[in-house]
Amino acid sequence: MKKFSTKGIVFLAMMTALSMVFARLISINVDPATLRLSLTNVPVILASLWFGPIAGAFVGFVSDFVGASVLSPYGWNPLLAPTSIIMGLLPGLLKPLFLRNYGFIRLCGITLITNAIGTIAYSTFALSQMSGLEYSYVLAIRLPAYILIALVEAICIYYLTKSGLDRVLFAIPGRWWEK
Repeated sequence: MKKFSTKGIVFLAMMTALSMVFARLISINVDPATLRLSLTNVPVILASLWFGPIAGAFVGFVSDFVGASVLSPYGWNPLLAPTSIIMGLLPGLLKPLFLRNYGFIRLCGITLITNAIGTIAYSTFALSQMSGLEYSYVLAIRLPAYILIALVEAICIYYLTKSGLDRVLFAIPGRWWEK
């Protein structure tokens, strides 16, 4: 297992807190049963890309568990928990396949595949089970929104990495996509 420095652990905690803020405080609840618009996955995906899939999955799970337990009127739901784990796990696993030559289109591929499996497929299934609504009905509502959200997430991640934030935070000579 990869060991983390104190600085790395603090940064993962910061990504967890940022994800909770994006999910619970800076979000738009269109319909509690089907759709909430937020950028909660940006810190989770960044943690996965920078620290690996296990760290990303941990950030996703902890931010979902603590955020839903403390900041949500609905409480934590174990049926929805795998979504956050998937959102943290997949980018780190897809990184070697997509980011050999770093670019915006490849980053869009990672966010689109991650959102397709995590929020569009699994989370839609979980929400349809919880609400009693048809899967196809919930999917029709969520699909266009989460394709757009995946693209916005890719834009945010692309420009955060192009800004050199990772080099400033970790004082490393190279880029994370070159490792």
